[in-house]
Amino acid sequence: MNKSKSVAHELKTPLAVIKAQIDVLNQQESISVEDYQSTIKVIERTVLKMSDLLDTLLETNQDKSNLNEVLNIEEIIQDVIEDLEVIAKRKNIKLSYSMNQNPISYGNSVLMYRCLYNLVENEIKYKQTGGKVEIQ
Repeated sequence: MNKSKSVAHELKTPLAVIKAQIDVLNQQESISVEDYQSTIKVIERTVLKMSDLLDTLLETNQDKSNLNEVLNIEEIIQDVIEDLEVIAKRKNIKLSYSMNQNPISYGNSVLMYRCLYNLVENEIKYKQTGGKVEIQ
């Protein structure tokens, strides 16, 4: 896949998250301040992740050193769950995770987020309504 197709593909998921959050806001006749603020935070964080993704794509094409950062896996999993919560709720699917300890891992946080996001999103997509997705 050429670089422009790869960039387009990688940006589709964050845009889908933003669209899903906006759809939730548009579909509700009344929304609590707390729900509104929560939705806006997800949109804001997703926009920041898109920016990070673009930065990472640019850096990856120039420098491989960002592939060895220490990753906070638990934080990445929490972000993935929060970003996919709206989509999961539409299918009445519960998202959860459990960890005995936060493992030490090295890599690229944006790429790890994308990998976990894609795995969980696919699990939601193909799971029957009312199921559970657990990350361990």
